[in-house]
Amino acid sequence: MTRMWICGCVLLRSYSVCFLGDRLLARYKIESNETGEMECNKHDSGPIYTMYCGQLDVEDRELDPDCRYFRDHNVSLRAGIPGLASGMFFSK
Repeated sequence: MTRMWICGCVLLRSYSVCFLGDRLLARYKIESNETGEMECNKHDSGPIYTMYCGQLDVEDRELDPDCRYFRDHNVSLRAGIPGLASGMFFSK
């Protein structure tokens, strides 16, 4: 990813975003702690699984709507629109 600094803001080029089904996933929630790379996959040890199913008991995973959504939808990496990174503006 190429970064440019303008007025203290980070502008991004060649930015990829990760989706689970039609849900856009926050990049900071699916980045690897070791490498800082985005983990856009459905591995049982990955951050997306942990967000949707990892905190539940085994029997609850079959009934939980978030875990079912995870199981029923694919992940995809798509080209994002260049611009300001998310989280640059905060409401007070």
